Amino acid sequence: MVSTNGQTTVTAEVGDPALDFMISNDAPAIANNNYAYVITNDQGDILGFPPSNNISISGAPIGTCYVYGFSYSGTLDSTATTIGSLTSDGCYELSTNWVTVTRTAPTVEAGFVYADGMVTEVSACQGDAELAFAVNNDSRANANYAYVITNDQGDILGFPPSNNIDITGAPVGTCYVYGFSYTGTLDSTAATIGSLTSDADYELSANWVTVTRGEAAAGMVSTNGQTAITAEAGDPALNFTISNDAPAIPNTNYAYVITTDQGDILGFPPSNNIDISGAPVGTCYVYGFSYTGTLDSTAATIWDLSSDGCYELSTNWVTVTRTTVTGTRDLIDNASIGIFPSIASETITIDGLEEVSSISILTSTGQEVLSSTDQVIDIQELTSGAYIVRVISAENIAIGRFIKK
Repeated sequence: MVSTNGQTTVTAEVGDPALDFMISNDAPAIANNNYAYVITNDQGDILGFPPSNNISISGAPIGTCYVYGFSYSGTLDSTATTIGSLTSDGCYELSTNWVTVTRTAPTVEAGFVYADGMVTEVSACQGDAELAFAVNNDSRANANYAYVITNDQGDILGFPPSNNIDITGAPVGTCYVYGFSYTGTLDSTAATIGSLTSDADYELSANWVTVTRGEAAAGMVSTNGQTAITAEAGDPALNFTISNDAPAIPNTNYAYVITTDQGDILGFPPSNNIDISGAPVGTCYVYGFSYTGTLDSTAATIWDLSSDGCYELSTNWVTVTRTTVTGTRDLIDNASIGIFPSIASETITIDGLEEVSSISILTSTGQEVLSSTDQVIDIQELTSGAYIVRVISAENIAIGRFIKK
């Protein structure tokens, strides 16, 4: 008798490793006798003679076959077409039973899909190497499996020939990668993911991998078409609007950055309204910065500035030069005025000037956050940090500084 692990039947899905098994027999050892295994279809037609007792049928299609044992002396008649006609030119005997092997249709199971690192979102700048990645699935089925790329509207863009996805050449935008398990023939003419089928069983993956391709374009910056401003410190001309000619790109942010003439970052104005009228004599630059993701606001210099997505610095900058005040009012520094205390949490007091007409409190980037005509100023509402004080009197413009605790 023949068997496999004591069993005389094997049933598994097409492609299942269980269809690769070892067969044995309980025939006594007889000198000068040979033993062969014979595979037939369910009609008894001989399909082949395996070279050993290792039977591999995992690659066979749906159906049923039988595995017999055949003991013989002399020469086996390998031209026999049916198990009933099998003989040798010596003695021979067919096993008293057979092992039935049934190969069933695969169960379709698309499972979940994921990219390298088990992630379901891939985000990179257009053309970046990160947009070429492998996608996999957790399906345990033996059916066919295809990956499908769609746009963000569900329209099918293509069927990659393998699980290696390369979208580096695609334009800015978002696409999705699905998995599709099926038997039969895939309908590759389907226009949308919702209409994708096969002519047999099929299943769409329970999720998809989102691939976002970003871009940043900072362009050129200017103010009223000019890229340079020169004015006396305190002049309203130092309070201006800046603009850029960068194209509008979805999901992209734009920031302006003020630096010293050495490239050290002084701050990020909250809008395109730049107010440096309170800054002392000197030169600064205003750049544009286009980015996706999160801006690294801890960068110390303009050359260190980046984001965790795509980013680009403007191809130019606006130079702002603040000159010494001339005419009836002089610009004086905080050696001539008193700001007490210099490190304060509640109020500061301004001394040293008479006939004060206005006092402005500005951030380090020149944004006015508080104004007063009173020389005792409540600063409790200010956030902690360094501030500039601009005091305008009848004869002078004074600049001082303090720190809010």
